[in-house]
Amino acid sequence: MDLKAEKEILKKELDQVNDARLLEAIRKILDYGRSKSGRPYKPMTEDEYFDRISESRKAIGEGKLIVQEEAIEYFRRKNG
Repeated sequence: MDLKAEKEILKKELDQVNDARLLEAIRKILDYGRSKSGRPYKPMTEDEYFDRISESRKAIGEGKLIVQEEAIEYFRRKNG
């Protein structure tokens, strides 16, 4: 990818945007991207993965979390 060329294309396209909501959405994307830069993606080790599963199952068993089907039903009712 030619980063310089991509930036120029985006600048030209931004100059043509007249929708405030679209500009706000673009701003949020840029802010999010900048907040994540410098933090490299670190995949979980196999042990971390299985530990996370165990913690989740324990929390579900203790009633601290709900299963996906319950979450879906909750949001269906909430957004009616």
